[in-house]
Amino acid sequence: ALQDSKVKSFIILGAGFDNRAYRLNIPTDVQVFEVDIAPTQTCKVSVLAAQGVSMDHVQYVAVDFSKENFMSALLRKGLDISHPSLILWESVSMYLEESAVRKTLNTISKECAPGTILAMDYIDDLTNIQKLENQYGVQRTKEYVSRKGEPFRFGIKCEESHQFFASYGFQMKQQLDALELETRYLTCVQDRHKISRVVGCIHAVEVTL
Repeated sequence: ALQDSKVKSFIILGAGFDNRAYRLNIPTDVQVFEVDIAPTQTCKVSVLAAQGVSMDHVQYVAVDFSKENFMSALLRKGLDISHPSLILWESVSMYLEESAVRKTLNTISKECAPGTILAMDYIDDLTNIQKLENQYGVQRTKEYVSRKGEPFRFGIKCEESHQFFASYGFQMKQQLDALELETRYLTCVQDRHKISRVVGCIHAVEVTL
């Protein structure tokens, strides 16, 4: 998607220590923004600087998703919303309250240009997860995130995901569940590297405003 001549910005929401902005072949005319809380960004920049990694092409946007409007912060940093963006939102939605997830999707839908692509992952609806505790990795994953103080708070029923995203103006292009991800990407690894059955993944959802 970054090679699509129509896409002029690459936005990583909840970037954490993701390193795509530094290792992908990003066209020079594409704006790059990383959005996350300030302490995480400060630590990341320090690590990258110590390793001699060039950061000149990246705009760091400090935002607390639960309290601030990330789009306003992006606009202050120079985001051009007259062209489509590629938005990556990975390992974030499941830790937010439902209202914050819906607000984020609504903001993207209403303020980004037609043709914008959202790539994100999500977990199944929490009531469905309770029924799957005997499936691979489900119980262990739930216990791990709870110990870290970031329990799962939001999920989407897989069978209703098309309708859920359509309600915000998104057209789903592709959805992969854990088994499909394993089949496509983990063909050369052993069984211990299976993906937890908690995970669903939407690779590309295109805004149709």
